[in-house]
Amino acid sequence: MRALRTIPIYVRFAEAIKQNSPDAWIINYTNPMSLCVKTLYLCGPVQAVVETNAVFERDAIRPILAGDLPECVKELIMPAFENHEAILEAALTCNEELVVKAFMNDPQVKGRKCKEQDIRLLVKDMLDGTKKYLPEGWSSYKR
Repeated sequence: MRALRTIPIYVRFAEAIKQNSPDAWIINYTNPMSLCVKTLYLCGPVQAVVETNAVFERDAIRPILAGDLPECVKELIMPAFENHEAILEAALTCNEELVVKAFMNDPQVKGRKCKEQDIRLLVKDMLDGTKKYLPEGWSSYKR
């Protein structure tokens, strides 16, 4: 959800990187918001690496392997993972209803017992405010 609000900021980051350091690499080592990183890819330099946990040294980059994810941790993060997938699919397929569904399934939203009508209003506000950064199919989005 944060990704949709943050995309305009990432567009400015990408433009600044492209202008000031066109040969720079964008390294997303924490991968908090795949839509924001995709924005960097679309607007910034071509080189990019995603989800790289590593130690950076002068002459080497050494990947850090985390190992298997414990099942109890997986259960905790799956709702967020599934919502990230749903938001990305919604953005790419111009599916407003899927955006609403992802918001309603988000643990932070559920924990606050938000009303569906409020979520729908928030989604409309966010889509209206960010449609110029979303895939072309959203350009015809009307509030």
